[in-house]
Amino acid sequence: MSVEQDRPGTRGWAGRGGGRAGLVSPPDEWRGTTVQVCGLWPFSVGTAVPLVGVPLGRHLMTGAPVCADPISWFQLGQLINNPSMMMLGLPGLGKSTTIRRMLTGLNAFGVLPMVFGDLRPDYVDLIGELGGQVITLGRGHGSLNVLDATEAHAAASRLSGSARDAVLGDALARRVTMVEALITVARRTPPTDRESNLVAAALELFDRRGVAAPLLSD
Repeated sequence: MSVEQDRPGTRGWAGRGGGRAGLVSPPDEWRGTTVQVCGLWPFSVGTAVPLVGVPLGRHLMTGAPVCADPISWFQLGQLINNPSMMMLGLPGLGKSTTIRRMLTGLNAFGVLPMVFGDLRPDYVDLIGELGGQVITLGRGHGSLNVLDATEAHAAASRLSGSARDAVLGDALARRVTMVEALITVARRTPPTDRESNLVAAALELFDRRGVAAPLLSD
């Protein structure tokens, strides 16, 4: 058997059941000036991807390096409109591995990675290796004080006038919102306006009698 017989022709395999095409449609053609189409010559499709972001590997077809992460694509490359990303895929195909790779690269770029609600966990060992802090929450495993405003009070102590009042007011509003959310979760109904005012007054009184006493005036 010759080499020609081992390969299909331009229309496919000849013979019964071979799938030979009776008509081959011509490709679409467009006409343009050299100014308009000069960027398409000699190749109409580029083979390289933008070299912006964390190196993830090599292109399976071209071997070119593939770089991507939402922060770099937004800030440096301006390839996306906001620094966000959604990772979708079947279990066991490397979603967490890809995210871990991005976090490691972004940390080298000076970006501080923060992982919230890592229940499996997937990123505890990585954050530990990067020198980060791992906070374990749960029954018998740490606690979270939703009324803690130490950082805000420390920042306000270095300010004066309206800037100080703005920082303290924002800290109070955030804690009121958190307490209202916990009340809603506990009793399955949101607090009334009167109850919200009582919570705000109680937290403000707590600040006056607590660590924020030098910052608030009567």
